[in-house]
Amino acid sequence: MSKRVKHIYKFGPFQLDLEQQKLWKDEEPVSLPPKVFETLVVLLERHGMVISKKEMIDLLWPDRYVEEANLSQNIFVLRSKLESDGDTKYIETVSKRGYRFIAPVNEIVKEVGPIIPAPPEEGASEIKEDTKKALGRHHTENPEAYRAYLKGRYHRNQHTVEGYAEAIKSFEQALSLDPDYAMAYSALADSYVTFDFYGVLVPLETGPKAKAAAINALRLDDTLAEAHLALACVQMMYERAWSEAEREFLRAIELDPHYAHARNWYSHFLMAMGRIEESLTQSELALKLDPLDESINQYLGWHYIHARQFDRAITQLEKTLADNPDFYLARVTLGRAYVQRREFRKAVSELDKAIQANRLPVVLGFLGHAYGMAGQRGEAERILEELQELSEQTYVPPYSIALVNTSLGRKDEAFEWLDKAFAAANEWLNWLKLDPALDSLRSDERFKQLLIKLKLQPDD
Repeated sequence: MSKRVKHIYKFGPFQLDLEQQKLWKDEEPVSLPPKVFETLVVLLERHGMVISKKEMIDLLWPDRYVEEANLSQNIFVLRSKLESDGDTKYIETVSKRGYRFIAPVNEIVKEVGPIIPAPPEEGASEIKEDTKKALGRHHTENPEAYRAYLKGRYHRNQHTVEGYAEAIKSFEQALSLDPDYAMAYSALADSYVTFDFYGVLVPLETGPKAKAAAINALRLDDTLAEAHLALACVQMMYERAWSEAEREFLRAIELDPHYAHARNWYSHFLMAMGRIEESLTQSELALKLDPLDESINQYLGWHYIHARQFDRAITQLEKTLADNPDFYLARVTLGRAYVQRREFRKAVSELDKAIQANRLPVVLGFLGHAYGMAGQRGEAERILEELQELSEQTYVPPYSIALVNTSLGRKDEAFEWLDKAFAAANEWLNWLKLDPALDSLRSDERFKQLLIKLKLQPDD
């Protein structure tokens, strides 16, 4: 049975947890953009060695051309974070060659059980060499599989369409190298589920792939919290098997009470059920466990929208974007919050920025809804026409077309597309019970019948 492994680098007052992908300084979290974090990991993995600029660029931006200035900027940001006191130098520039991490580094690799262990005792930082080799398998004995897995995690943590697509490729590569790699199966399932939020994959195709990966992970290691979480998300997102999903969420949390993403996704589930206060509790716990995670910060804003606390949603999302202005999903969610505050100019501005970055159908739907709610019917009609044309060529979430029709007051068309969303297992429909964007439909009997079909309301 696979074991869980923690891999930590300690240097000066800093501690980098490779599995959690977090950096701490004297127990305080240090915020780093994902690509800057990756740069630090590359330097730490080869501390004391000179790494050429070309090699670093190839590792950090595979299959993509970038200028050396991108790498130089990452190094600049790292130095500003690590060497702020001016007393210690961590990164050396080797003229005409590259960079070298020159400070002493204590690398700790330790095996832990399925439940979060007690904090290590003082002095437990040293491990001699045979034990280190025995424990340093990272859920696989194949170092190339582990490298592909880490690469997948890096891509996934970018929270972009391209990032998730590359993550799926990397996890599949890890599994081709080691078919018994439970963590890679779990990460693959998670990537499929999260990728689906962007509305670029067909749920009826994605769901079975995600479920197969989650089941394979559990077959290999049923004590893996990540695998139980992946299965719970599949059961919630695609199957709407609510009681089974909650059981898996609770099992994941039981196995790892400190697993922030399990609590974050459980909060999603509780919101779908209409259990708002319980949802908030789990969301706040997730944020306390992982205060720097962008997706968890963004989700709290999403929670506030569905809890109809729109001012709090805007405050939370603006804070999230201040830390990372390029976080696409937070900008989309902020636009949705502004619609509910009837600040339509700001809503259109935020959603238009998202569209400029990536013209996804799901965001076009939110932008069309904002235009319709603002009374700009011509713009809303233009987007509706574009979505309908796109739906004949590629996957467009039916929910998105329903949303624009709702803003234009076309109830019959809205319900027609909501029915299509139900048939297509469109995951955005799962929060129908509290979605404020569909409030104008709530008094219609067809809305109640849809809630019944979703098993979100009992059939009287």
